[in-house]
Amino acid sequence: MPTYVNETFHSLHIKGIEGKQGPYQLTSPEGEEDIVIVSRTETVYLDGFLMKRGEKNDYIIDYSLAQLIFTSKRLITEESDIVVEFQYTKIGFRRSLYSIRVDYKKSNYNVGCFFIKDGDEITQTEGFELTKERKAFLASIGDDTTMNWMGSGVYVGEGKGDYSFSDSFYV
Repeated sequence: MPTYVNETFHSLHIKGIEGKQGPYQLTSPEGEEDIVIVSRTETVYLDGFLMKRGEKNDYIIDYSLAQLIFTSKRLITEESDIVVEFQYTKIGFRRSLYSIRVDYKKSNYNVGCFFIKDGDEITQTEGFELTKERKAFLASIGDDTTMNWMGSGVYVGEGKGDYSFSDSFYV
């Protein structure tokens, strides 16, 4: 299970779209969409009224995609004023940029070479840390994407978690 660092608070104002229940994309203050909402940190207001999370209530939220969807209990119009307060973290890989330039100058000619490399530092993550076991698992599968499923549930104690473990799955 990832451990998030650098959680940031943000309050986002969204103008409703006529007949669109969602999804409404939640973004960072800079407009970045590649964020993860920290579970259960959100507070949602519709036209100044506090909303309740849940399929049988007012809205549902996809924390990993940072998207908000209103249920049929709350009809969204172009007049709807939506305010979402939440904590988020950015998850990704650190980027690297390497460059080198070599020039050779002679009186009547010049020769030069320029090399640039840009890419993700796949061994250095931002926003979460992998355990040694998970790193070993990912290293063992290489580029075979058919093998990249790994359970991530962690038992936290009777009645303390959000999911139940049943038939080798968390539900």
